[in-house]
Amino acid sequence: MEQHILFWIFIGIFAISAAITLLGITNVLKIRDKYLNALFTALILEVVAVVLLLFKNSDYFNPSANLDQLITEASMTLPAQTDPAYFIVENLKESAKLTQITRQLDSLERALSDCSNQLDATTRDVNELNEAFYTKVIRLRGQIPKYQGSINLSFRPDTKTELFILLVNILSDMGEVPPGKSMQLSDGSVDFLAVQEMYRTFKSRYTDQHLELITYDDAPQMIRKFIDYHHPRSR
Repeated sequence: MEQHILFWIFIGIFAISAAITLLGITNVLKIRDKYLNALFTALILEVVAVVLLLFKNSDYFNPSANLDQLITEASMTLPAQTDPAYFIVENLKESAKLTQITRQLDSLERALSDCSNQLDATTRDVNELNEAFYTKVIRLRGQIPKYQGSINLSFRPDTKTELFILLVNILSDMGEVPPGKSMQLSDGSVDFLAVQEMYRTFKSRYTDQHLELITYDDAPQMIRKFIDYHHPRSR
């Protein structure tokens, strides 16, 4: 309380002396020169003292205080016995590392997104392949009633061209057609004998009866072969 009163007393003295000096300089008040010079000198000294006091009480000459305030405003805690400048520099270095890590993380996220998209595309392709194959088998199986319960590939094959083409596609999906193997003759027609032989080879793996016939029991074997070919069992 006393310091507060003294502060305002000194402010009042400073203001009065400043006013008297300025009035004397402007000849509003008649003051002898020796007193006017003393008042002017005192005013200058007071101004200098005030300026020095303001700078002394500010953080201008105390960089450490500025750094402490900066650390506080950044919601950080300065460890005990740690130089504020060193603390800030080290955290700036970590910030640079964080920026680099963030860029790497973004790159990994993009790569993961690309892989996920590729996986989705592959899954769709596999599903389409599966659906297409099952549809072909169903179509082939649906032809059996037209031939009184079984399709004889050896009997008049030239009347079953579309059926042979469907069978070639099924055998190809099951991996029974070797790469580069053509199921057509030089004139572009279906090589019935080659298709019959390939089907016999496939059917002989699970039976030795009626290798030239396509029956209802053959459809599940085709599906099993397709699954084993595209999704082999783990060893």
